Order: sequence, then C-alpha cells, then structure tokens
Amino acid sequence: MLRGEVLTIVPVGFVRSHSNRIEMTPDREVQEAVRRVFSDFERFRTLRQVLLWYHQENITIPLARAGEGRPPTVWRLPNYQHLLRMLKNPSYAGAFAYGRTECQTVVMEGRSRKRRGHRVAMENWQVLLKDHHPGYISWEQYLENQRILKSNRTKSHDVSSEKAQKENLNPSDRHLLRLEKAKPLLEQIKIAIQAVRGDALPKSALAKACNYTLTLWQRLIRFLENPVLELSNNLAENAIRPVALGRKNWIHIGSKEAGPRVAAIISVAETCRRLKIPVRDYLGSVLPGLGDFPISRVAELTPAAWATQN
Repeated sequence: MLRGEVLTIVPVGFVRSHSNRIEMTPDREVQEAVRRVFSDFERFRTLRQVLLWYHQENITIPLARAGEGRPPTVWRLPNYQHLLRMLKNPSYAGAFAYGRTECQTVVMEGRSRKRRGHRVAMENWQVLLKDHHPGYISWEQYLENQRILKSNRTKSHDVSSEKAQKENLNPSDRHLLRLEKAKPLLEQIKIAIQAVRGDALPKSALAKACNYTLTLWQRLIRFLENPVLELSNNLAENAIRPVALGRKNWIHIGSKEAGPRVAAIISVAETCRRLKIPVRDYLGSVLPGLGDFPISRVAELTPAAWATQN
C-alpha cells in the first residue's frame, strides 16, 4: 500500500488483488449477475420495475456478507435498497470515489448528535478518479443511470391526487386515475417491504416497522376503493393543528367526551373553508333555527347543501 492511499471496501463484483488494486471478481456467475442488474435497468428504465421483475421471476443477486469464517457473498432476492446502492455506486463504472457521504450534526432534545450517511452532491466529492479500475458499465452510462433515477423520483411526486385536483376530476375519473397510477406503485412498495422484512432480524426495529405496515395494508390502500378519500391526511392535520398547539394551555377545560364534539366542529369549519364558504355566514344562517329543524332533513344543512342554496 502506498503512502496516502485510501483503501475502501469494494462492492460485490470486485476483489482486491495482492497489490491492493481493484479488480473484477474471478467468479463468472457473480459477474453475470452484476451485469444483469445494469442491463435490466437499461431495459426497464425504472428501478421498481426491475425489482418487481426479479421477485416475479425469483431472480437472486449476490450480496456482500461480512464476518470471519462466512462466505463473502450470499445469494438472495434483492430489495429496493440493494439495487439502488448498486446503481448509485461509481465503482461499477470503473471510478474511485471518496467523500460521497458526510456526517452532519443536529440538535435533538437539547443535545448535539451526529448523523452519518448524508449524501453529498457529485461535484462536492473529495476524490473522483475515473478509469481507476475495470468497470461493468461506462462512466457515460453511470451518469445516464443517475439522470434516469432522478427523473423517476421527480415523476413519483406527481401523484394522482395533485392531477385530480388540478384537472378537477369527478369521483369516477379520480377512481380510474388512482387504479392506473397508484395501484401499481403500491404493489411494488409492498413487494419491497416484504423483501426488506425477509432480510431483517425478526425482532429488529426494521422488521417491526415492516410488520406494522403490512398488518395495516388494507387500511393503507382503502383510498383505491373510495375515490372520495384523500391520499394523505394533511387536511386533517392542518385542521387540528391549532387545537394540538393549544391543548396544553386548555387542559383544564372540558372532558374526554369533548373530543368528538371538537372533531365535528372542526370538520364543519374545514369543509366550509374547502368550499370557500365564509364560516361566519354559514353558522349565522344555520344555527338560529337548528333547534326546530327536523332531524330527517339535517343533510340539507351541510356546508355543501347550504352552498347550493345560497
């Protein structure tokens, strides 16, 4: 080893020679598996489709395995992070990079804590040596893969709820849009969670999180069945924020029974805001005659019904 030289752990598909140079593994089976990941990504153009294909066809990939006396690689079905790490690692393009992540200091509960693994933009890497060793893909292909990954990530934020709101879709069209856009993504997410759970220790925090999500999966996908349901609870969170911020000051007021009443009041107020109805005008019109109004016609007093009449 030369003075000043930095030795890093080589990823699957590479080995270090006796002179500490990075070389391709002599294992042809591992080589072919690594090449297949990159060729499949080039073919499908999306990492989620590659993951879905591998699980449908039961295609395993070699994964690094640390520990003395254990085989250096183990063959398993990949999860999303396994494939993503391979595609983002410049070593597979024959480049040596150092400083791709950094440690950040954050303040939590009055104490400074260090968080490792924060990704650094390529232009800020401390060292980048292209053509440093034999690679599985070219540097140009590596850059193209990063562009595709970034593009796919941007597209994933263009969720169907935003499109539905912008185009003012009716419930039927919104339902079809969700089945077209959201359902395939959820199926891929479920496969990824199941794969991660298979790799995690049964009692680990990661396994518990996966089990929790899968246990509540039917609740998570309920919006696919009912187009009226929103994809997120942001509206509800924003509505109860004033109560959540003030409840410590108001703890001496009310009782447990007040919770449903407060929820009902907030629901009415927020419905008025969404329909652009002045809350004061609505309440001033509805409340005075509420005591004498027949309960069988109470649907006529909802903000939506009131708006059509006024």
